[in-house]
Parts: sequence; C-alpha cells; structure tokens
Amino acid sequence: MNSLSAATSMNDNDNGNGNPNDNPNDKPAGADTKTLHHTSCPSIIAHRKDKDFFDPNKSLEESPKRLTITNPPFWISLHTERFDKMRWVSIMVKGNYYETGLTNLFKEILAKTESPGLVIDVGMNIGWFTLWSRAHGHKVASFDPNPVMHVRVCESNRWL
Repeated sequence: MNSLSAATSMNDNDNGNGNPNDNPNDKPAGADTKTLHHTSCPSIIAHRKDKDFFDPNKSLEESPKRLTITNPPFWISLHTERFDKMRWVSIMVKGNYYETGLTNLFKEILAKTESPGLVIDVGMNIGWFTLWSRAHGHKVASFDPNPVMHVRVCESNRWL
C-alpha cells in the first residue's frame, strides 16, 4: 500500500516567494523561514501521545473511525464529537461529508479521469478528499499546517 504524503519540502534556497533564486535576505521583516518536510505516518502517529503534542483524541486508546457510504467507500478517522461536531454528525452519523455540492463536483472530476493521476489537497483537514482520491486509485500529495490533521489522515490510511 502506498503511503500518503502529508507535507512537502521546500528548497533550502527558497525564501517562500516561489523563486529559489531570490535572495533570502530580501524577505520582509518578520517573515517566517521555517522549512517544511515530508511527514511519515509511522513517525507522526508515534508522536501523537507526546505531552506537548495537541490531539483532541489523545485520551482515547484509538480514534473513532467510520467506513463512508461513498462509492468507493473508505475508512476515515475523526476527531471527537466534542471537538468537531459538524464533521462528526456528517461523517460518523451519516457516513458522508457535509459539503455535498463540493463533494459531488469532486466526484464528477474523479469519474472523468481516464487513468489515475496526482491529486493535490491543500488544506486537507481530516482528509476527506485525500482519502476519497486514494479510494479512486489516485496518488495524493496532501498539505495542512496543523500536525493533528496529519494524525487523522495517517490513522485513516492504516485502514485503506
């Protein structure tokens, strides 16, 4: 099984403006120069219980998961109902995502694809579109600045 990419790397010479040839000293005052790295699911899941790592599911032995009612179905890991009630009610109770218009449009796009391609999910959150794309056989590069979202996607990926 292929793993999901949860983050990407920036060139060390890239000052964040997209041009690696720009002088990094020409950036605005206070600009963040943090380098992003690829996230491996085993390492991110291992850090889930660390004292300084925020995870609303930390007190649980295992995060709640649901097999979706989509075609094809896929497993998705969720935050607790108390932390994310909207997605809990939509996915855990109904088995589908609350953004039905966007989901239907995305379904049409995936259905029109003749061969598996690369789907880029920017702002993956708990990974609905990432996981659905994988269920359709596509490769996926997913990005989210919140590390706990990587945990949810990695937990889901373990069930594919």
